[in-house]
Amino acid sequence: MTAEERIDTGSFDERTLLTKQCLRYAEDLVRIYEEERATRRELERVKKRLVAEIADRHRVEEALLKGVAR
Repeated sequence: MTAEERIDTGSFDERTLLTKQCLRYAEDLVRIYEEERATRRELERVKKRLVAEIADRHRVEEALLKGVAR
């Protein structure tokens, strides 16, 4: 095997490894993105419930304060 053939073979192996690493990295990015997206959606649902709960408590507090003021 000539030096040139060894370089070509090494380059192919390196490119194959690099391609596999890039694919694995891309798969990891997709997994992380999907996990973060699911977490973000859950946080948004919880936030909506919390905002509704706070609004309800404000209405009750206002009603109680109006009842006391009479």
